[in-house]
Amino acid sequence: MMRSNSALAVAAVVALASCATVNPHTQPTNRLFERVTGTWGYMKEGKLSCDTWAETITFSADRSTATFRATKNYTVAGGKRTNTITYKILAVRDNAITMSMNEEDRRTEKGDLVVWTLILLGDDEFVWHRTDWPAGESTVPRLRCKGDRV
Repeated sequence: MMRSNSALAVAAVVALASCATVNPHTQPTNRLFERVTGTWGYMKEGKLSCDTWAETITFSADRSTATFRATKNYTVAGGKRTNTITYKILAVRDNAITMSMNEEDRRTEKGDLVVWTLILLGDDEFVWHRTDWPAGESTVPRLRCKGDRV
């Protein structure tokens, strides 16, 4: 996966995401889950990928699990192919949800399992930040697919 160092906004958001955790059942937090729920793609060769690859994000009622379902398979632990990945939600802060992927086998340089933070940059854009990456470093942005509005 490609990483981007150019988003100053991501650096600020990552810094803010390190602040206090909020209760996943409070109204502002529920709004975050509502804003993230939906179908997302990414820019590929100048076009949004939604027609060829998209993932739909949903959350369990108790906000403990996130489910990602893609139109094409992901490759997960041990090379297994699946179109569905689930994450355990570890923390929720303002516009960021920190999660660990179930069946994750990737490790940080320190040997810990990789942990991801989904950072919502706006209603129609988010990035992934690995917690072992430097502040400001993230994946390429995911963009909300047309017709899927909050």
